[in-house]
Amino acid sequence: VQTCALPISPAKIKALNFTTKTSNTVTTTLQVVKPNLTITKSVDKATAFAGDTLVYTLTYANTGNGAASNVVLTDGAPANTTYQANTGSGVVSSGNVTWTLPTVAAGATGSVTMTVKINSNVAVCDGSHRANDDDNDDRDHRYGRYGHHAGDGCAHDGSCVSSIANSASIKATSVTSLTSNTVTTTLAPAPKANLTITKSVNKTTAMAGDSLDRKS
Repeated sequence: VQTCALPISPAKIKALNFTTKTSNTVTTTLQVVKPNLTITKSVDKATAFAGDTLVYTLTYANTGNGAASNVVLTDGAPANTTYQANTGSGVVSSGNVTWTLPTVAAGATGSVTMTVKINSNVAVCDGSHRANDDDNDDRDHRYGRYGHHAGDGCAHDGSCVSSIANSASIKATSVTSLTSNTVTTTLAPAPKANLTITKSVNKTTAMAGDSLDRKS
């Protein structure tokens, strides 16, 4: 809240045969009425797999002493995801969502959400693969790092993805656009199958004509 002091000129009094007297000075403080918008972003998953959905929540507030008009919140599906849905009647265009609020009163808060799906074909870094390969396969072999090998499940152009980050923004009439905090979801490689098979037989020694009961 911005304030400024407005001094009021002192009054004077005089009379015949009396010296002019000046009163005390009084001051009135003027309060500047203006909105103060904030925006905070959160995500429902700290770690996710390819194919999972992520729900982003945008929480906004007007902590000022004046109403904010023509408030616009903007969010968008981050790289390697596909937009799915939103709450709050947001308008969708090319994966970007815009919510327009005619007025947000002083002290008011609210929230909207956006849901995206992590692309199922995204190349997730699995720990032994690097996001930025330098084509030095010999050194990569020596240190057990990512190299160009067909069928290893990673992109061979150094573009495997280890996380998905995203932020949002808010603006209003007479309020400069503000960017929220950035939230990050770590991508985990898909669990790998670990198959085993064991075989047994009911006899370790047998004669011709005996039957063997084999189990797998």
